[in-house]
Amino acid sequence: MRTKLILFSLFSIITSGLYAQIQNIDNYQEISMYSQLQNNKQLRVNGDIINTKDLEGSPYLQKEFKKGFIEDTEQGKTIEAYLRYRIIDDMFEISKKSNPKEISVLKRGTNYNVRMGNKKFRFIMDYPIELKGTYSGYAEVMFEKENISLYKRITQDYTPKKKMENGYASSSSSKASLDNEEYYFIETNDEIIQIEPHKKRAADAFPDHTKELENYIKDKKLKFRGDDEEKDLIQLVEFYNTL
Repeated sequence: MRTKLILFSLFSIITSGLYAQIQNIDNYQEISMYSQLQNNKQLRVNGDIINTKDLEGSPYLQKEFKKGFIEDTEQGKTIEAYLRYRIIDDMFEISKKSNPKEISVLKRGTNYNVRMGNKKFRFIMDYPIELKGTYSGYAEVMFEKENISLYKRITQDYTPKKKMENGYASSSSSKASLDNEEYYFIETNDEIIQIEPHKKRAADAFPDHTKELENYIKDKKLKFRGDDEEKDLIQLVEFYNTL
């Protein structure tokens, strides 16, 4: 009985210490937020104001706000908040409530890591290719070990509504659209390298073990297509981590 009491006391101390590190966004003043948004039904794209109701596709990774956590690596603290990722301009919207009237935007920077559900995001400063006019931006962490990480970066292309020859939009023409484009990167030895989800090119991201990975792709019949694209990439990176 005494042993059980001691174990319970230790568990209580540990868990209370963990929860003490998590602060509600109401009580956290150090976080850098800006741009109070009164209307999330409109977007500014290429200088134009667009009503989201008139779009095919969504500017968001998920429509609803999800409870998540913002890790402030500079302050060494974790902040609980409702979050939603806006792909079109690479921003995290933040709120105190799941159905907010006012929304704030998290300042982009490497000192914040974000968790939403089972997804983790990190701000990367040095992508090897330029995407949407920048070499930096948020990426979802798909796989992470001490020596290697796999990231997915999503961007969006905006296609305006088609117009008739007289310059006016046709009521029967297609809507303006947002289309997602996905890019994958690995980080190893403090270097970020693009990896293509392709059975003949994926191994090129690993010059130190290209032949072993080519054989692995062939043996395991990895296709990197459709629903298997991400699964096969993760499987390949997991295998590389064992070499």
